[in-house]
Amino acid sequence: MAGDNYPNDERRNYYRLEDRVYLEFRRAGEEEVSRYLRQRDEGPQPVSGASQQLDYLSRQMTPLIASIRAESPAIAQYLEHLDRKVDIVAGMVFFDRFNEEMGRHALQTSNTLDISEGGISFLATEPLTVGSHLFCRLIIAGPQMGLETFGKVVHCEAVEGGDHRIGVGFPYINDYQRKLLSRYIFDRQREQLRQRQESTG
Repeated sequence: MAGDNYPNDERRNYYRLEDRVYLEFRRAGEEEVSRYLRQRDEGPQPVSGASQQLDYLSRQMTPLIASIRAESPAIAQYLEHLDRKVDIVAGMVFFDRFNEEMGRHALQTSNTLDISEGGISFLATEPLTVGSHLFCRLIIAGPQMGLETFGKVVHCEAVEGGDHRIGVGFPYINDYQRKLLSRYIFDRQREQLRQRQESTG
């Protein structure tokens, strides 16, 4: 499928954070994912979701800020701070919307076992076929952040108790969502390190 450029070597390079994040998911068909990718590649449409429009604007801003940094690092840093404030507000808006929609759709629920920019793993009562697609919605309570994307099942193994540990890669996540996820993982990693230092100090 177009856009499915997600080699195993790249997936292993992501830092995996052991963290429990609320997850809603459902099976998704090839045509649904292909339609999403076509719309993403064509750029934001008048009826596009906020996430797609923010992703487009973020990609447009990146080279501009790099150019400004060469002449005025202070202005570039100021713009980056503004950009982060927008990200925080947008994440909270998505979080609120997802909270309102919880339980209204035919989505299965779970909690992640670990999470990275490249994907997640979680427990499910039923096995999922490796290579199949899922629509995933993550709701992260701490920073009040929500995001949704399509994922691809990369492994499924039976575990004790009759459940299945499912690994899902995020080959289709857009740059804007990856940036939000990266910041969350970095902040949680730093927080966990601080907690470990305090407990041993």
